[in-house]
Amino acid sequence: HFNDSSDGIAPTTQMLFDYAKRLGLKEGKLIPLKESGYRVVDNELYELRVDVGEIGPSYIPGHAHSDTFNFELRILGKPFIVDTGISTYETNDRRLLERQTSSHNTVKIGEIEQSLVWSSFRVANRANIISLKEEKNSIVASHDGYKKLGIVHQREFSTSNENIEIKDTLISLDDVSYPSVAYIHFHPNISDIRIEKDKILTKNAILSIKGSKNLQLDDFTFANGFNKLENSKVLKITFENELLVEIALV
Repeated sequence: HFNDSSDGIAPTTQMLFDYAKRLGLKEGKLIPLKESGYRVVDNELYELRVDVGEIGPSYIPGHAHSDTFNFELRILGKPFIVDTGISTYETNDRRLLERQTSSHNTVKIGEIEQSLVWSSFRVANRANIISLKEEKNSIVASHDGYKKLGIVHQREFSTSNENIEIKDTLISLDDVSYPSVAYIHFHPNISDIRIEKDKILTKNAILSIKGSKNLQLDDFTFANGFNKLENSKVLKITFENELLVEIALV
Protein backbone atom coordinates (compact mmCIF):
# COMPACT_ATOMS: atom_id res chain seq x y z
CA HIS A 1 0.00 0.00 0.00
CA PHE A 2 2.78 2.46 -0.85
CA ASN A 3 1.58 6.00 -1.56
CA ASP A 4 -2.01 6.30 -2.85
CA SER A 5 -2.90 2.63 -3.31
CA SER A 6 -5.76 0.55 -2.02
CA ASP A 7 -7.32 -2.86 -2.52
CA GLY A 8 -10.18 -3.38 -4.94
CA ILE A 9 -9.70 -0.28 -7.11
CA ALA A 10 -7.48 -1.63 -9.90
CA PRO A 11 -7.26 -4.74 -12.07
CA THR A 12 -5.57 -7.75 -10.49
CA THR A 13 -2.24 -9.04 -11.82
CA GLN A 14 -4.00 -12.02 -13.40
CA MET A 15 -6.46 -9.71 -15.16
CA LEU A 16 -3.55 -7.74 -16.62
CA PHE A 17 -1.81 -10.94 -17.78
CA ASP A 18 -5.04 -12.13 -19.42
CA TYR A 19 -5.48 -8.76 -21.14
CA ALA A 20 -1.89 -8.87 -22.41
CA LYS A 21 -2.53 -12.36 -23.80
CA ARG A 22 -5.63 -11.14 -25.67
CA LEU A 23 -3.51 -8.34 -27.17
CA GLY A 24 -0.96 -10.87 -28.36
CA LEU A 25 1.81 -9.59 -26.09
CA LYS A 26 4.50 -12.08 -25.17
CA GLU A 27 6.28 -12.31 -21.86
CA GLY A 28 9.84 -11.01 -21.94
CA LYS A 29 12.78 -11.65 -19.68
CA LEU A 30 12.77 -10.39 -16.11
CA ILE A 31 14.44 -7.02 -15.65
CA PRO A 32 15.59 -5.18 -12.50
CA LEU A 33 13.12 -2.70 -10.99
CA LYS A 34 15.71 0.11 -11.33
CA GLU A 35 14.12 3.58 -11.45
CA SER A 36 10.85 2.47 -9.87
CA GLY A 37 12.60 2.84 -6.51
CA TYR A 38 11.01 -0.35 -5.18
CA ARG A 39 12.97 -3.46 -4.25
CA VAL A 40 11.70 -6.93 -3.27
CA VAL A 41 13.38 -9.65 -1.23
CA ASP A 42 11.34 -12.84 -1.47
CA ASN A 43 11.95 -16.33 -0.10
CA GLU A 44 9.95 -19.21 1.39
CA LEU A 45 9.49 -17.45 4.75
CA TYR A 46 8.98 -13.78 4.01
CA GLU A 47 8.50 -11.06 1.43
CA LEU A 48 10.13 -7.70 2.11
CA ARG A 49 9.28 -4.67 -0.03
CA VAL A 50 11.22 -1.45 0.41
CA ASP A 51 11.01 2.03 -1.09
CA VAL A 52 14.40 3.57 -1.85
CA GLY A 53 13.31 5.82 -4.71
CA GLU A 54 12.02 9.32 -5.31
CA ILE A 55 8.56 10.05 -3.90
CA GLY A 56 7.07 10.05 -7.40
CA PRO A 57 7.30 11.73 -10.80
CA SER A 58 8.63 15.26 -10.23
CA TYR A 59 6.05 16.73 -12.62
CA ILE A 60 3.00 15.17 -10.92
CA PRO A 61 3.63 14.07 -7.31
CA GLY A 62 0.05 14.46 -6.13
CA HIS A 63 -0.37 10.82 -5.12
CA ALA A 64 2.94 10.74 -3.22
CA HIS A 65 3.39 10.45 0.54
CA SER A 66 6.18 11.55 2.87
CA ASP A 67 7.44 7.97 3.07
CA THR A 68 11.05 7.67 1.88
CA PHE A 69 12.60 4.33 3.06
CA ASN A 70 9.19 2.95 3.96
CA PHE A 71 8.87 -0.85 3.92
CA GLU A 72 6.34 -3.66 4.27
CA LEU A 73 6.89 -7.22 5.45
CA ARG A 74 4.80 -10.35 4.91
CA ILE A 75 5.62 -13.53 6.82
CA LEU A 76 4.47 -16.86 5.39
CA GLY A 77 2.24 -14.97 2.98
CA LYS A 78 0.46 -12.93 5.64
CA PRO A 79 0.90 -9.19 6.35
CA PHE A 80 3.03 -8.40 9.40
CA ILE A 81 4.47 -4.87 9.08
CA VAL A 82 2.27 -2.68 6.89
CA ASP A 83 1.85 0.74 5.41
CA THR A 84 -1.11 2.46 7.05
CA GLY A 85 -2.88 2.79 3.69
CA ILE A 86 -5.42 5.37 2.56
CA SER A 87 -9.09 5.72 3.43
CA THR A 88 -10.04 8.99 1.74
CA TYR A 89 -9.20 11.50 -0.99
CA GLU A 90 -11.12 14.28 0.75
CA THR A 91 -9.25 17.40 1.87
CA ASN A 92 -9.38 16.77 5.60
CA ASP A 93 -7.23 15.89 8.63
CA ARG A 94 -7.39 12.15 7.92
CA ARG A 95 -6.05 12.61 4.39
CA LEU A 96 -3.17 14.73 5.70
CA LEU A 97 -2.35 12.21 8.45
CA GLU A 98 -2.23 9.29 6.01
CA ARG A 99 0.35 11.11 3.88
CA GLN A 100 2.64 12.27 6.69
CA THR A 101 5.98 10.72 7.70
CA SER A 102 4.67 9.30 10.99
CA SER A 103 2.14 7.14 9.12
CA HIS A 104 4.90 5.14 7.44
CA ASN A 105 7.62 2.71 8.49
CA THR A 106 10.45 5.19 8.40
CA VAL A 107 12.12 7.89 10.53
CA LYS A 108 10.88 11.34 11.52
CA ILE A 109 13.35 13.85 12.98
CA GLY A 110 11.90 16.40 15.39
CA GLU A 111 8.74 17.94 13.99
CA ILE A 112 10.01 18.05 10.42
CA GLU A 113 8.38 16.10 7.58
CA GLN A 114 10.67 14.33 5.11
CA SER A 115 8.59 15.79 2.30
CA LEU A 116 6.08 18.58 2.76
CA VAL A 117 2.66 17.24 1.82
CA TRP A 118 -0.41 19.46 2.06
CA SER A 119 -4.01 19.76 0.91
CA SER A 120 -5.23 16.52 -0.69
CA PHE A 121 -2.78 16.15 -3.58
CA ARG A 122 -0.09 18.77 -3.02
CA VAL A 123 3.64 18.36 -2.40
CA ALA A 124 6.16 21.16 -1.77
CA ASN A 125 9.73 20.52 -0.59
CA ARG A 126 10.53 16.85 -1.05
CA ALA A 127 13.17 14.31 -0.06
CA ASN A 128 15.61 13.31 -2.78
CA ILE A 129 17.67 10.13 -2.92
CA ILE A 130 21.33 11.20 -2.85
CA SER A 131 22.99 7.79 -2.72
CA LEU A 132 22.01 4.20 -3.42
CA LYS A 133 24.26 1.15 -3.20
CA GLU A 134 22.99 -2.38 -3.78
CA GLU A 135 24.67 -5.73 -3.19
CA LYS A 136 23.35 -9.28 -3.06
CA ASN A 137 21.96 -9.12 0.49
CA SER A 138 22.17 -5.40 1.19
CA ILE A 139 20.59 -2.11 0.15
CA VAL A 140 22.04 1.17 1.49
CA ALA A 141 20.48 4.50 0.60
CA SER A 142 20.38 8.06 1.91
CA HIS A 143 18.06 11.02 1.38
CA ASP A 144 18.21 14.78 1.98
CA GLY A 145 14.69 15.35 3.32
CA TYR A 146 16.15 16.78 6.54
CA LYS A 147 18.71 19.07 4.93
CA LYS A 148 17.20 22.11 6.66
CA LEU A 149 18.37 20.48 9.92
CA GLY A 150 21.77 19.71 8.43
CA ILE A 151 21.10 15.95 8.64
CA VAL A 152 21.23 13.15 6.08
CA HIS A 153 19.19 10.02 6.83
CA GLN A 154 20.83 6.78 5.76
CA ARG A 155 19.02 3.44 5.96
CA GLU A 156 20.49 -0.01 5.32
CA PHE A 157 18.47 -3.19 4.76
CA SER A 158 20.45 -6.41 5.26
CA THR A 159 18.73 -9.74 4.67
CA SER A 160 19.33 -13.45 5.15
CA ASN A 161 17.02 -16.46 4.95
CA GLU A 162 15.48 -15.91 8.40
CA ASN A 163 16.62 -12.45 9.50
CA ILE A 164 16.23 -8.84 8.42
CA GLU A 165 18.31 -5.98 9.79
CA ILE A 166 17.36 -2.34 9.37
CA LYS A 167 20.02 0.16 10.37
CA ASP A 168 19.30 3.89 10.53
CA THR A 169 22.13 6.41 10.70
CA LEU A 170 21.55 10.14 11.06
CA ILE A 171 24.59 11.88 9.62
CA SER A 172 24.82 15.40 11.05
CA LEU A 173 26.69 17.94 8.98
CA ASP A 174 26.77 20.39 11.90
CA ASP A 175 27.34 17.92 14.75
CA VAL A 176 23.80 18.49 16.04
CA SER A 177 21.31 15.84 17.11
CA TYR A 178 17.53 15.98 17.36
CA PRO A 179 15.00 13.63 18.98
CA SER A 180 14.05 11.14 16.30
CA VAL A 181 11.42 8.43 16.05
CA ALA A 182 11.37 5.30 13.90
CA TYR A 183 7.86 3.94 13.27
CA ILE A 184 6.85 0.32 12.73
CA HIS A 185 3.16 -0.31 12.01
CA PHE A 186 1.75 -3.79 12.61
CA HIS A 187 -1.17 -5.32 10.75
CA PRO A 188 -4.43 -5.48 12.77
CA ASN A 189 -4.19 -9.28 12.89
CA ILE A 190 -0.94 -9.01 14.87
CA SER A 191 -2.42 -8.67 18.35
CA ASP A 192 0.04 -10.56 20.56
CA ILE A 193 2.69 -7.82 20.82
CA ARG A 194 4.79 -7.48 24.00
CA ILE A 195 7.73 -5.30 24.96
CA GLU A 196 10.39 -6.97 27.10
CA LYS A 197 13.38 -4.66 27.67
CA ASP A 198 14.90 -4.13 24.23
CA LYS A 199 12.84 -6.78 22.44
CA ILE A 200 9.41 -6.81 20.81
CA LEU A 201 7.84 -10.26 21.00
CA THR A 202 5.16 -11.48 18.60
CA LYS A 203 3.94 -14.88 17.43
CA ASN A 204 5.67 -14.50 14.07
CA ALA A 205 8.92 -12.71 14.86
CA ILE A 206 11.14 -11.16 17.52
CA LEU A 207 12.34 -7.60 17.00
CA SER A 208 15.61 -6.81 18.78
CA ILE A 209 16.32 -3.09 19.18
CA LYS A 210 19.76 -1.56 19.67
CA GLY A 211 20.35 2.16 20.20
CA SER A 212 16.88 3.17 21.37
CA LYS A 213 16.14 5.68 24.12
CA ASN A 214 12.54 4.54 24.53
CA LEU A 215 10.12 1.96 23.12
CA GLN A 216 6.40 2.65 23.07
CA LEU A 217 3.37 0.85 21.63
CA ASP A 218 0.54 3.14 20.55
CA ASP A 219 -2.75 2.74 18.74
CA PHE A 220 -3.29 3.70 15.12
CA THR A 221 -6.03 3.13 12.58
CA PHE A 222 -5.16 0.99 9.58
CA ALA A 223 -6.94 1.84 6.33
CA ASN A 224 -8.22 -1.37 4.77
CA GLY A 225 -9.74 0.48 1.82
CA PHE A 226 -11.68 3.69 1.30
CA ASN A 227 -13.76 4.51 4.39
CA LYS A 228 -12.64 1.25 6.05
CA LEU A 229 -10.60 1.66 9.24
CA GLU A 230 -9.32 -0.95 11.71
CA ASN A 231 -7.55 -0.51 15.05
CA SER A 232 -3.98 -1.70 15.25
CA LYS A 233 -0.62 -1.07 16.97
CA VAL A 234 2.40 1.05 16.02
CA LEU A 235 5.82 0.77 17.64
CA LYS A 236 7.55 4.11 18.22
CA ILE A 237 11.31 3.89 18.74
CA THR A 238 12.98 7.03 20.05
CA PHE A 239 16.69 7.35 19.28
CA GLU A 240 19.37 9.93 18.52
CA ASN A 241 22.05 9.09 15.97
CA GLU A 242 22.02 5.38 15.22
CA LEU A 243 19.43 2.61 15.48
CA LEU A 244 19.48 -1.08 14.61
CA VAL A 245 16.33 -3.20 14.36
CA GLU A 246 16.82 -6.92 13.82
CA ILE A 247 13.77 -8.94 12.83
CA ALA A 248 14.22 -12.66 13.51
CA LEU A 249 11.50 -14.99 12.30
CA VAL A 250 10.32 -17.62 14.79
